[in-house]
Amino acid sequence: KKGLIIDKFKLLEFGIYMPQVPYAIPFNDRIRIYFGARNGVVENNIVHHCMSPIAISAGIYVDGGTGIRISNNRIYQNGSGISLGGEINTTNYIGADTVYGNLIYNNSIGGIYLGTGISNTVRVLEDVYVWNNTFYRNRTGEKINGVDSIDTFRLPDFADNYSGEIMLSNTKNLSLRNNIIYPLAGKIGVTALWYFKTEGLTSNNNLFFHDDARPLISIGDSVISFNGSTTANGNYGTTGDLALYRSITGLEILSDFRNPNFAAGSWNMTLTGTSLALNMGGPYNSAFCGPKDFAGNNRMVGIAVDAGAYEYQGSVVVGASELTLHKDWLVYPVPAQNEITLTPPDNYDEVMIWVTDMVGRQHVSQKHIAVAGQSITLPLQHLPSGTYVLSIQHEKTLQQYRVVLIAK
Repeated sequence: KKGLIIDKFKLLEFGIYMPQVPYAIPFNDRIRIYFGARNGVVENNIVHHCMSPIAISAGIYVDGGTGIRISNNRIYQNGSGISLGGEINTTNYIGADTVYGNLIYNNSIGGIYLGTGISNTVRVLEDVYVWNNTFYRNRTGEKINGVDSIDTFRLPDFADNYSGEIMLSNTKNLSLRNNIIYPLAGKIGVTALWYFKTEGLTSNNNLFFHDDARPLISIGDSVISFNGSTTANGNYGTTGDLALYRSITGLEILSDFRNPNFAAGSWNMTLTGTSLALNMGGPYNSAFCGPKDFAGNNRMVGIAVDAGAYEYQGSVVVGASELTLHKDWLVYPVPAQNEITLTPPDNYDEVMIWVTDMVGRQHVSQKHIAVAGQSITLPLQHLPSGTYVLSIQHEKTLQQYRVVLIAK
């Protein structure tokens, strides 16, 4: 009803599935939240097979809501996974939403759409936090429920031209952090759409990967402005190297490009003890990371959160005698007894290396000038067997690993 305010609602633990439907049904978003809805929770739902031939249908769709939390949902084989924005022209504030702990994968058009569209010329989507989600191999372009096109566009064409794992259009003060972003081969991870504006974006501590040389990030040729720049347009990260993107935008400084090494099994996105997503998240904030991961386990284990929807609960078990860290530092032997050796891949003017226990007490701290290929030795003979956090900091990069470091 127009003008109706719905405050403090909850949608919890539903299994939502849309079977094959006649083409007369226009939208088919399965969890749909409109203007007037605020301070709600959409949590622990399974949403799949929601598809429309008229528009991009989302598994979870928020059109003008405010203060909505979308957390720990499994969302797959829809038009898109989640859509947050506002299609109706209004002077009302749109935003203050939080999206964390979701598994968003195998959707036909894209992972998550963030922002207002062409139909809304008044407001933008503001103050949204998208933290600790796993975006995995969306943009499939596959037929769902018999639908193989949207309007006159074939699904593969639509997925290739209007989408990404994360898609931005008319956003302000959006925060992307601690996510795993792993697009399909031939697809793009993060897309800023042309003719729109992205303002005040912060993005860091994300783990990117892809299986080919397509760009990880694309800023459309006709983007009005991207974080105040009108010249940042282009494609970045074709080889996994985000250095140019970092230098132009100041974003993704602590993000990385590495295979997250998910556990074996179809669409299994849990982390293993050797996953490179471990401990690469930024400072823990329960409001944006969530107190629990997708599996219901504690989100904070050790001194840093993991990237993605899952938090690894155990120690890192290394079966080999050496460990190659996700910036190509070589560490051996692992586990160690009396000392451990680190070999840097590059030259660094100053490197800080320290070892802390699982409650944060520091036991080893060293500063070095690092030379590529020359070993650095840390003494460990004074420490008992156990799991420790090995931290390496150089330039603007901080790497932390929770490992079974010592076994005597």
